[in-house]
Amino acid sequence: AGDWTNNGGTFTPGSGTVTLNGSGAQAIGGSSATSFSSLTVSNTAATVSASINFDVGGTLTVSATALLSPAAAVVINSAGAAGTITGSGTIQVTRTTATADYSSQYKFTTNTLASLTVEYAGAAAQTVSALTYGGLKLNNASGATLAGNATVNGTLTFTSGNITTGASSVIISSTGSVSRTSGHVVGNLQKNVATGTNVARTYEIGDATNYTPLDVSFASVSTAGNLTAVTTAGDHTDIANSGINSAKSVNRFWTLTNSGIVFTSYSSTFTFVAGDLDFAANTGAFVVAEKSTGTWTLPTVG
Repeated sequence: AGDWTNNGGTFTPGSGTVTLNGSGAQAIGGSSATSFSSLTVSNTAATVSASINFDVGGTLTVSATALLSPAAAVVINSAGAAGTITGSGTIQVTRTTATADYSSQYKFTTNTLASLTVEYAGAAAQTVSALTYGGLKLNNASGATLAGNATVNGTLTFTSGNITTGASSVIISSTGSVSRTSGHVVGNLQKNVATGTNVARTYEIGDATNYTPLDVSFASVSTAGNLTAVTTAGDHTDIANSGINSAKSVNRFWTLTNSGIVFTSYSSTFTFVAGDLDFAANTGAFVVAEKSTGTWTLPTVG
């Protein structure tokens, strides 16, 4: 119920579990790293922090509403065995300096974080591990990049900062959702589209500077699938053949990729910022051009 402190002794974990279950703030600290067989954090009243490296050879469990917030390295199965991270609480991954070696701070490697939430927080840029998350939070104004595809089965929460995907994708599964205060996806955001009528999805996307989301509403979906969206600043490379005057346009385009969705029709709303507009552009005269399989069309504008 108190602190775990190792100031140079040797702890032999055997096959037992160490449980931190206090009702006030607790710490894993001291001057020496510790190896646990299994570790359970079940303190739901206050944060459990860690200032030393520690290793969990079996299962790291963070109970519902509990928060584990290490500033040092947490290694799950350094020996390469089949350990797991489980629970439905939150692990907070914090990086405070640009010179910190993030790659050694957390070893989320072969684990599926079934219902656990991982919060990436701090003041320097981070890397989001390529895993399936119960929930994923970004609370870092410096943002984060993906190490590979990241799937979220619960809630993806943007408190501060952007997630930059590169060639990878943020994937919101059929059970997932997005909650946003500030920040967005810079790159590919994939969402599941279920069957039904009037099925709507909002894509919280933008570029490195601007939030320029996309809303899509399907009139009727008969086969579920996934839709990926990304926005790109600047005129489309083939705008000359689009029917749009490139000198009086929004200097931005959106790319949508359908994977398996069968639907009747859809409507979409595109959000741009003032800085995207050409000086001579008249928004009251705007049209939208769509390029699909190499052919441009001009859909009806509402």
